[in-house]
Amino acid sequence: MDQEKISYPKGSEWRKWNLHVHTPLSIIQNYGGDTEVVWNKYIKCLSALPSEIAAIAVTDYLFIDGYERLLVRRSEFPNIKLLIPNIEFRLDIFSGTENNTKRLNFHVLFDPSVSVGIIREQLLNCLSKAYLIEDGSEWQQAPTVRSLEELGRKIKRAAPGGHSVQSKSDLEVGFSNITYKKEDIIELLKKDCFKGKYVTAIGYSEWSQFRWDQSAAEKRTLINDSNFCLTSVDNVQKISEHVEELKKNKLNSLILHSSDAHEFDKLGKTNTWIKADPTFAGLKQVLNEPEARVFIGETPPNYKHSHQVISKLKISNSNGWFANNFQIELNRDLVTVIGGRGSGKSALIEMIAYGAGSFDRSPDSFVKKASQHKENIDGIKVCLIWEDSTETCFNIGQLKEDKNLIRYLPQKAVEQLCAPANDTELQDQIENVIFQSLEETEKLGVSNFDELRKEVLRSFQQEKDRTAKKIRDINKNISILRKSVKELPEKKKKLELDKKQLKKLEDTLPILPMEDTAGQEELARLYELKIKFEEKIISLKNQLRVPNEIRTKVRLFQEQIRAHEYELIELAKALGITDTDIFKIEVKTGHIDSVLITKEQEIQKHIDNLKTGDEKTNLELLGLNKDELLFPNIEKLTIEIEKKVKNTKAFETEKIKYQKQKEAIITLNKQIGAAEKEVKKIEEEVIPRIGEQEKERLIVYSAYFNLLGHEKEEIEKLYQPLQKTLLQGTDTDKRLKFEAKLTYDLEQHLTQGLQIIDRTRKGNFREIETLRNALKGLWSKFLKVDFSTAAVQSEINNLLARFTECEDGSKFEIKEQLRETYSTEDFDNWLFSVSYFIVTSSLTFDGTDLHLLSPGQKGIVLLMLYLEIDKEDTRPLIIDQPEDNLDSLSVYNDLIDFFRDRKQYRQIIMVTHNPNLVVNTDAEQVIVANYAGDRKPRLQYASGSLEDQVKENPSLATEDMENGIIEHVCNILEGGDKAFDRRKQKYQISLKNFKYKK
Repeated sequence: MDQEKISYPKGSEWRKWNLHVHTPLSIIQNYGGDTEVVWNKYIKCLSALPSEIAAIAVTDYLFIDGYERLLVRRSEFPNIKLLIPNIEFRLDIFSGTENNTKRLNFHVLFDPSVSVGIIREQLLNCLSKAYLIEDGSEWQQAPTVRSLEELGRKIKRAAPGGHSVQSKSDLEVGFSNITYKKEDIIELLKKDCFKGKYVTAIGYSEWSQFRWDQSAAEKRTLINDSNFCLTSVDNVQKISEHVEELKKNKLNSLILHSSDAHEFDKLGKTNTWIKADPTFAGLKQVLNEPEARVFIGETPPNYKHSHQVISKLKISNSNGWFANNFQIELNRDLVTVIGGRGSGKSALIEMIAYGAGSFDRSPDSFVKKASQHKENIDGIKVCLIWEDSTETCFNIGQLKEDKNLIRYLPQKAVEQLCAPANDTELQDQIENVIFQSLEETEKLGVSNFDELRKEVLRSFQQEKDRTAKKIRDINKNISILRKSVKELPEKKKKLELDKKQLKKLEDTLPILPMEDTAGQEELARLYELKIKFEEKIISLKNQLRVPNEIRTKVRLFQEQIRAHEYELIELAKALGITDTDIFKIEVKTGHIDSVLITKEQEIQKHIDNLKTGDEKTNLELLGLNKDELLFPNIEKLTIEIEKKVKNTKAFETEKIKYQKQKEAIITLNKQIGAAEKEVKKIEEEVIPRIGEQEKERLIVYSAYFNLLGHEKEEIEKLYQPLQKTLLQGTDTDKRLKFEAKLTYDLEQHLTQGLQIIDRTRKGNFREIETLRNALKGLWSKFLKVDFSTAAVQSEINNLLARFTECEDGSKFEIKEQLRETYSTEDFDNWLFSVSYFIVTSSLTFDGTDLHLLSPGQKGIVLLMLYLEIDKEDTRPLIIDQPEDNLDSLSVYNDLIDFFRDRKQYRQIIMVTHNPNLVVNTDAEQVIVANYAGDRKPRLQYASGSLEDQVKENPSLATEDMENGIIEHVCNILEGGDKAFDRRKQKYQISLKNFKYKK
């Protein structure tokens, strides 16, 4: 099919239609009568009508003479694309009030292919009416000018002399009194010559005044059996109210405004816009698509930005692939590209995409293949003309990155996006759409969903970081405590040895003469006193290190304060709080340092006093009685000890031995005392402390999941506006659910565990699958108990126990199961790490999580994403064969609704071989592709609207007729004829199509 043979290749567009226009030949009119002057003026007015007025229904009462006259002078007003004959009848049904009755007007509009002669011969001349005039005469004739004038004369003769009819012409009086039954008219229209070639309308004004109490059934039938109503009321709001009232009462609600022109001033006064070819088939298309194809108002709806609508594709020279100076106009709404396999469908939309600065990266793309052909297309210039008259041009092979002027989804790109490996990319796109769907006030001034999530969850992240650090700190404490406990057996063993050694020393202490014994005992007491001095001095020196430790911690604390202080002040400023000083925390370092210096001086003074000071102070410091402090300070005590030791003669070996052994006994007693304290502390404090720390760890660990629960609720708040919209939408909408969910990175947890655990050593988890199943089981149990605090604590404890318990009841040491470079603290940090548990944005379809969906189900989600959900993106959407990625026919009805709705707000260009996505989406333009490698150009395209049909030509046999768009849809698309058959009332498809199918 050649492009030139299609009258409207751009497809269905908005045009004004005036379906009720009288002529100077109408029985009742105010043009001035049937004169050459009046007709010349009438034709001139028609030729001067605005360009948007494309169709006129020429109306005569009972006759078709005015329409016939216009056909003779048709060439004088080429601006009017369509002339439709409209015969207006008055029915034998009264409406109005008792004192102001009116007849109902009934219109029959014919396909212009029905000749004037046939309308006269098979309809008008077949109407007859019998009247008994008041003077007793009879009248029974078909309506003609002559017969109506005769009827008028008879009525006037029978009327009184002063009656109002006497002032009217015979024709007017005859016409005013002739009425017909609607049933009689319809019966005549059943003839073969009229079948499928007419539509009917009822006058809304007279119908609305027809009282329900007259005959509700008849009133309902009158409007429901008509294809639409005609009104000349200019109040658009009023018409809208009438439509809503009809819908409310489940009546035919299609009302078309028209001028009902009886004089020159009203010839172009119509508010009816119809999106269709200006053909009778276009009018019939409207009857089943009134919501999308009809608009009553001054200008038709236009929700698209002109800079985001592609008007035309141009390719000057393509080396034989496309015609020279190839160009194709594109409809601003829904464009579908059809054709057989390998016919060049994808080639066309690739060219459109390339002209917008986007390209298919697949090696199977048309551009890649054609570039490798001997007559390659490298370097050819592809241009788009946009609706705002701007032009974008790119040469094949020059594009390196997407210019983002359109959303282009090539077939392979969709497949890849829906592949399991690309879940993250699909999730990112979904989150971006969610972000775009939020109100500006909910975006918190950030640019994407990830930033919004960070902003909303900042406090949660801080708390999560604190929790993770607290668990690590607890593990460190437990590690230190365990180290002490591990030393307990050795400490006890050494303690027993020391006690035995002490007993031996005491048992073998030399026996000295009484006078020598007293002297040595005194020396021993001096040693003991010296140890007390030394212990106190050591204690004070340890205290002396604390001030510097305090100073360090104060400095670190100040740094933390400054960081938090900055954040607090910034947050306060964001709230408009000007008094930010209230958030400043002052640490009185000067005062602290003053106190510390004073304390240091005091401690040093005590140390100095112990060394060389007075007795009174040292009695208090050492906590001794006066008779126990034999010397006032350690200096004098040391001098005395040295004197007594020197007084022992070198040859007095027993005394020396006694001194040394007594000194050893004193030291050993001190060590035993310290060791007993350490053992007691480990047994009574450290071991219970480990238990307390382990309990604390469980509390902190389980509390983390409560924190995640609150974080999940916060994230879900971000989804609420979109989810609410989906719940109010279609059945498919309701199957899609956006939510937040707690997830567990099992493989990461497993991998890091395997880095720590030495699988060559004994243990319950030497096998990878055993550990994987254990971790998986832990998560499953967490989910099963809905993260109950007690259950979480119990399950993680059970898993920990499995690392230490053998089947025979014996125990495994954790350390013995680890690689040499790892400690039990590393193990605890791994097992109790909360970093593997996070809240993620989740999307489910039919209850199945995104990453578990089949590619076909992801295809459904992807289409919903771009058609139903992503309403902020108004760029043209170009998509190649979306149905190839769908595996659920149950969603087609809803997807069709998505296409029908979204095409109002963004231009959609789609390649498809599914008839439902062409017919039921009510595509405004269908482009038919055809490829032949042995011709030039190889690629050819024809385009038009769905209502474009085979052109009747009496001189041609049916099989030689040129196919229209409908025929191509049926012939090319599998099941196309069935799709049309299901909606056959919409179209009058040529017989050629059905013959072809047979």
